[in-house]
Amino acid sequence: MKKNSVLLFFVFVISILLATYTYAKDVQVERSYLKLGYTAIDSALKESKKHFKKDIALPSVVPISFNQSFGRVVNQLGFANDYFEVVYLD
Repeated sequence: MKKNSVLLFFVFVISILLATYTYAKDVQVERSYLKLGYTAIDSALKESKKHFKKDIALPSVVPISFNQSFGRVVNQLGFANDYFEVVYLD
C-alpha cells in the first residue's frame, strides 16, 4: 500500500513538472514573437486596414488547428514593399 502511494505521488509530481515545462515553453515562444513586433491577429488586421486602406480577408475555417497565431504589418520606411505577415504556430 505504501509503495503504491509513493508511486502515485511521483507520477503526480512528474505530470505537474511536465505541464509546467510545456506552459513555460509556450510563454517563452509568445514573448519572443511579441518582441519581434508581432501582435494578436485582430489588432494586426486593424493596423493593416489603416496602413493599406483595404480589407484583408483571412480564411475563417482553417483545416488544421493552431495553438497560437500572430500578425504584423511590416512598414519598410521609404520603400514600396510593405506587407502583412501572419504566423500560425502549433
